[in-house]
Amino acid sequence: MASVSKKGDSYYIRVSLNGIQKKLYGFSNKRVAERTGDRIESLIACRQAGNLTDEIQLWLAEIQETPLYDKLAALGLVEPKEPERTLYGLMEAYRKSQVDVTAGTHLSYHYVEENLREFFGADVPLSEITKEAVERFGLWLRTAPLNRRQKNPCRYAAVTINKRISVVKQIFRYAVRMDWMVRNPFEILKGGESSNPDKLEFVPVEKVLRVMEYSSLKWRVLLALGRFCGLRGSSEVHRMEWTDVHWSSPEEPGWISIRAQKNKRHGRRFRMVPMSPVVEQVLSDWFHQSQEGERFVFPGMKAHQNFSVMTEKLAVRALGECWLNPWYNLRKSFCCDLLPVVTDIRTYEAITDHTYAVAVKHYQIMTKGRNLKGIEEATNLFSHIGISSVKTNETTPEMRGLKWGLDGGQNGGLRGIAEKCDEKQESSEMLENTGVMRNKKPACISLQTGQVAGAGFEPATSRL
Repeated sequence: MASVSKKGDSYYIRVSLNGIQKKLYGFSNKRVAERTGDRIESLIACRQAGNLTDEIQLWLAEIQETPLYDKLAALGLVEPKEPERTLYGLMEAYRKSQVDVTAGTHLSYHYVEENLREFFGADVPLSEITKEAVERFGLWLRTAPLNRRQKNPCRYAAVTINKRISVVKQIFRYAVRMDWMVRNPFEILKGGESSNPDKLEFVPVEKVLRVMEYSSLKWRVLLALGRFCGLRGSSEVHRMEWTDVHWSSPEEPGWISIRAQKNKRHGRRFRMVPMSPVVEQVLSDWFHQSQEGERFVFPGMKAHQNFSVMTEKLAVRALGECWLNPWYNLRKSFCCDLLPVVTDIRTYEAITDHTYAVAVKHYQIMTKGRNLKGIEEATNLFSHIGISSVKTNETTPEMRGLKWGLDGGQNGGLRGIAEKCDEKQESSEMLENTGVMRNKKPACISLQTGQVAGAGFEPATSRL
């Protein structure tokens, strides 16, 4: 039986648990201590019987947020409460769970965590992040001058905001999967496009060759790899080894094996890119200047080096101005040139290391020539179809109308079109064979026969 004793100005309960006397202190009222002692005795009896009564369950629910519940948990009479999950704990757990992402992706997580800590605080419990607080966070993210990369802080670009909202949603979806939260409060925030079409600009081959003439040999190689091979930047360039370069021969054109890390978790560790003569020319010159036995093509290059700054300086020196997004638009222009040339989707994805859906969304730059060509093709699409306005013999208005024909207005109607199709005898087998023959043509037209095949740097008149 539980007994109540007094010590000083407070009371404590003495209970027997497995033959051992335990004391629970901190009761200022004797009547409350006695009632609590009786409840504890009932709890011990229920645990021995293996079934908690409704009365005891209701009592435990009432005291769950009080120090008494923690004391009972310390005695082993109730299950200990789950520790309160905080924002800091969630971010740490999510970061550790993402073991197969690149260092650049972890850096994007870091930027998002900075925004969350700055607004909510690192130690805020997840239960206090309500939809109202999320609404205020979204407004703060869109309006506050948080971009401190410049001398004067300014607002984030819309694309940056959309990307960070997307990452925040991912982090809190992880909390829901781990049952740390019932629902994701950040789902109410609306994101948007993660690409900025205002920064897309097609970089013509002529401009790049002109800039290469005003560049050192090292930057000739880098610019050639960016524009004519589509390399992403230092993340791929710094891993290049001379054994990855396969020089051309009379039997086959040259190519480069790129150690791609961006999609390593998807099983794509390497990719092959064609090496056009302009790339092979500058790479050969760079190879003959390298030290004997050198392993890397660019020894000492860091994994995260910004190529855009130097690319812009070289472009301004050669052209007087620079295109938008200096380095990354080189890769986008290469992929844009590749889209109409490579007819096989899998081959395109193998060369560029991104899916065709990503290419359509992020890598299609609408140039003036491409737009005019598309308009011309759309104009000629139905040029063989004509209309002849011939009244029918029927007298009812519903039976009068226009009759459709082929080749400038032959009055055949739908039945006539069907008959013409029968005359052509284009069976499904013929169409299938046509598709097979179309797929048998080379998937990738060699860039060696393209517009940069005869490009050189001396003299300048040899440029396109």
